[in-house]
Amino acid sequence: MATTHTITEVAPGVTLFLFTALAASDAFDFNVPDADEVAFQVLSGSLSGTVVRMQGSMDGTAFSPLNVPYGLFAAAETTATNTAVIPCQRSRIYRLAMVGGTATNISVGVLIRRRVR
Repeated sequence: MATTHTITEVAPGVTLFLFTALAASDAFDFNVPDADEVAFQVLSGSLSGTVVRMQGSMDGTAFSPLNVPYGLFAAAETTATNTAVIPCQRSRIYRLAMVGGTATNISVGVLIRRRVR
């Protein structure tokens, strides 16, 4: 499991989750039903065959891979770090998941923009 995660409010309604020391098969769930936009980026580490994927759930028990908005491919990073900021579909509960491979010491940032009322 991630040995460190920090949550920072970077602007009104905008939250940055930073995860460090992630390894293969780690997962972290967060409930953000009022999210308007969610994006993530693999910041550092060697993926070693691991896929960093954003998954979503409506009930917190059944998670499915999220696609990029208006796209047909999964919101996932498979090849390198610090190459893309990947947006993903909206959901109620999000899971940052490390799938397969042998990755260690991966850092990932997840940016969430909520509806500001």
